[in-house]
Amino acid sequence: MSNKHLTYDDRLTIQAGLQQGLKIAQIAKNIGKDRSTVGREIKAHRRLVSTSKGNNLFLY
Repeated sequence: MSNKHLTYDDRLTIQAGLQQGLKIAQIAKNIGKDRSTVGREIKAHRRLVSTSKGNNLFLY
């Protein structure tokens, strides 16, 4: 794993994996990165969105 940064394609794969309901460990395995890297990426770029029903959702 010589690449230190996530690529745009890695980020798209993370987004798709989250939408499919995959676990962070499985997403990390799919892109060849450590699960802590994927977890930090998700935490750093998530957004809180309020729905019309008053619920709050975290989106990546």
